[in-house]
Amino acid sequence: MKTCILHVSLNPIGGGERVVLEMVKALKDIGAEPLLILLEPPKNPLLHEFLEEIRSTRVLWLFDSRRPITLKHAVGSFNARFLRLLKKLDCNLLINATGLYSIVLGDITYVHWPFHLDLSSTFRNFGEKIYGSLMLEFADAVNALMEPKFIAYNSKLTFRRTMEVMKTLRPAIPVTYFKFNNATHTILYPPVNVERIVRHAKPDLKEDLVVTLSRIDSRKRLEMLLPIAKEVLQEKPHTSFIILGALNDPEYFQALKSLFERKSVNVRFAINTPEKEKLRILSRAKVLLHLMPFEHFGIAIVEGMAAGAIPIVHRECGVSEFIDDEYLYSSYREVPGKILRALNIYDTHLAKKFMEMAMRFDAKVFRTKFISLYNKLVSNR
Repeated sequence: MKTCILHVSLNPIGGGERVVLEMVKALKDIGAEPLLILLEPPKNPLLHEFLEEIRSTRVLWLFDSRRPITLKHAVGSFNARFLRLLKKLDCNLLINATGLYSIVLGDITYVHWPFHLDLSSTFRNFGEKIYGSLMLEFADAVNALMEPKFIAYNSKLTFRRTMEVMKTLRPAIPVTYFKFNNATHTILYPPVNVERIVRHAKPDLKEDLVVTLSRIDSRKRLEMLLPIAKEVLQEKPHTSFIILGALNDPEYFQALKSLFERKSVNVRFAINTPEKEKLRILSRAKVLLHLMPFEHFGIAIVEGMAAGAIPIVHRECGVSEFIDDEYLYSSYREVPGKILRALNIYDTHLAKKFMEMAMRFDAKVFRTKFISLYNKLVSNR
């Protein structure tokens, strides 16, 4: 059975790309050879190690361009080209790993967040909103040809938000809404390399270190670490702070560095670090601080827990349903107190509790559940 996996791009090497990687690995484990269809070709120089895990997988892309993908490409031309390609390739089973980015419902659709269904946030001005409405109309025609069976979500938060947005769009996309509503909806938490991180964890050799593991991106609200760190350092002056992650926005990074330097707050940056160094830093941290509200899931949070760090995270994020209330915050004003308390109560028993909690999100768990969905589809064909 010819299985095609649709995704936007592997170049960000983020959580969405890890989902695609594990889907491909899972299918290969059962003898399937999926075809990966991307919006743009792989061009990130850091992709070599990432792609090594799925070498020999056949990959096609819809736009062979070095320019950034525009909104028009992403939502408009993408659907048209993809539909033509799908007919040409004669895919028996379609897995849409872009979620609702392309607004095409696959046999299995994996939703990270309903980005392109939410016209109020995706399309800002009047012209874009008109264009977005036309694309929804086009997508409705495409989905008339689709028979979606499973729609999987990376968290209950994403599930709730998608349901809210779909209800508001029901008059604009009646066919899509009908098929969406009649599919089976399930939560499939994204894969995290928990087992590998746990092997490197050293819960009995921790320091008063607070790590924020995040892409360097303005949406991650990393500037909020400034007042938080200042208040913590007044109480515990020997506490260290590290922002650890991949550089996504160089201008924001420079502004962030200048801000901390001007205010004389000693926050260290570890940017684009090799995996071994990343694990070494995480293994030393007592606290994993996550600063982005409404994180769709929170892979970085799970990685911190797997390393034995106490997570301090916003109450509204995908993984917060598993974390005790004392480690959740609603306002940034609460964060310094929660960090200080976590540093004071830290012990190996608490660290191991979070390490065990993280195991439910291990990549092996994801692959097992994904193949269960896949086998249900195949058995009904």
